[in-house]
Amino acid sequence: MLKLEDRKAPWMTRASTFGQRGTATLPGLLTAGYRESSSATGTDAARPYVLGYIDGEQLRDDQEIADSRAQIGEYAISQRLQLGSIYVDRPGGDGAMFRALLASIERFNPAHVLVPDLAHVAVPLGPGAETRRQRITDRTAAALLPIDAREPDPAPSL
Repeated sequence: MLKLEDRKAPWMTRASTFGQRGTATLPGLLTAGYRESSSATGTDAARPYVLGYIDGEQLRDDQEIADSRAQIGEYAISQRLQLGSIYVDRPGGDGAMFRALLASIERFNPAHVLVPDLAHVAVPLGPGAETRRQRITDRTAAALLPIDAREPDPAPSL
């Protein structure tokens, strides 16, 4: 009869269990804006976990969208941030990617949301409605970080 500890799921490799038998920690568990990640040496290092958002309506073309994505990625690397997804609402879209960003904020609790500048979150969600910036800062614990100014938007007081 096989014991539970003798069975191994595909993610329970020698690297993820560090030579131990039994249960292993799932890679990439989230805790309060930080994500644990294993390096090649097997040590864990905590870095602030962040997401990105780009409103394509604020840019002229696909090349500027690609440049903004690259800038967000380069900024995250230079600041030793762990960048999750970058959500991009394309021009003429219905804001589906912003809604996906909000769902990811609720699920993963990032420390910041990186944006090229605050104009990307200044758009109202509808006639007479709050802006994207207000939705993020009023309803989540994530702070907005415009990479052009490199200063975080004040975090909401809880």
